[in-house]
Amino acid sequence: MPEAAVAGYAADLATIRTDLNIPPGEEIKWKPPRASFLASAGGEVNRTLRTRMIEAAIAQQVRTVVVIRDFGVSRTKAEVGQELLRYLYERISMHLVSRVVN
Repeated sequence: MPEAAVAGYAADLATIRTDLNIPPGEEIKWKPPRASFLASAGGEVNRTLRTRMIEAAIAQQVRTVVVIRDFGVSRTKAEVGQELLRYLYERISMHLVSRVVN
């Protein structure tokens, strides 16, 4: 996240929380805990929250890295952790190299 975007994204997120009546102490997670406000708020609130968060991130020029694991392959937790980190660092390295070259 660009340093200059942190305050702007925080302000955007505060507005989104207010607009959707999300309590101030509520942790925003993609899969909220059962007893939380977001778990009981319903699908439309959660879809709107996610959409607006992503739109705000795009507007603030936030970039992300996502690593997906295939659960069809049997490996130990340690092996999975090492593989995920390898993929993550590979993608970060590729991004940094492209920024330097371009």
